[in-house]
Amino acid sequence: GETRGAVMTEDSPWNATTRKGRMRAELDARYLAAHREGRLSVVLGRSADFVGPGVLSSTLGGAVFPAALTGQPVPALGDID
Repeated sequence: GETRGAVMTEDSPWNATTRKGRMRAELDARYLAAHREGRLSVVLGRSADFVGPGVLSSTLGGAVFPAALTGQPVPALGDID
């Protein structure tokens, strides 16, 4: 959602303003609840990058999703622990 010029951080609230955004926020909340309960290992990518069909020059678009969708190791930036 709109940040009103504020820098986004991991602590930024989910301010989804569209139907699609609200759906994504709800799904993320469910994933994180399952993670906290020990039912899933979850990593969520948030904003800051463009993804979608034909977007191959972004960090996630060309490196993460093709590997994840084909069961290959996914490259990580920084310490993921």
